[in-house]
Amino acid sequence: MTHSEFTPATSAPSVSILSAIHRGVSASVPAESSIQILQTIGVESAEGVLKGFSAWRSDRSIGRGSVEDLSEGEFWSLLSEYLENQGWGSLSHEHLHPGILSISSSDWEEGSERSASPGCHFAAGLFSELLRLIAGQEVAVLEVECRSTGSGSCRFLVGSPAALETVYSNLRSGSAVRGALEGLV
Repeated sequence: MTHSEFTPATSAPSVSILSAIHRGVSASVPAESSIQILQTIGVESAEGVLKGFSAWRSDRSIGRGSVEDLSEGEFWSLLSEYLENQGWGSLSHEHLHPGILSISSSDWEEGSERSASPGCHFAAGLFSELLRLIAGQEVAVLEVECRSTGSGSCRFLVGSPAALETVYSNLRSGSAVRGALEGLV
């Protein structure tokens, strides 16, 4: 196969492949570097996940039009079903503040990984780029809970980069998530 014949994957990367990547990266580079690598892999995987999600919907005649045409509830329900069918786990979402969304999963597979840099770094990159592709604007994702650190679920905040920078700063100064959100305009 020549380079010009290569086509990107049209599904979520295999959970077993990500487990191997986690182990290899964690064993090979410092924790901070492994976080960046895993996030980058998530970002680079987003287009394939979006294509796979669209093909999955089309094959099953689920929803109408493009992903961008789905209602918010329909989008999250279908994305959760797709990712769960791929072995990643289910998702739920909740609006916490105007412009800030929470994505949670009590069974997100990446959260079961035990590594030198615990957290769902791949998922943070994936969600950020996937939602950017759909929304057509920059989207930041911040993981605030993870099963790999003993939490009951993996939880991500989604919003503009500026808003999440404020939330992150508030969290670092000791605020709980709800309190960190109070600092937003």
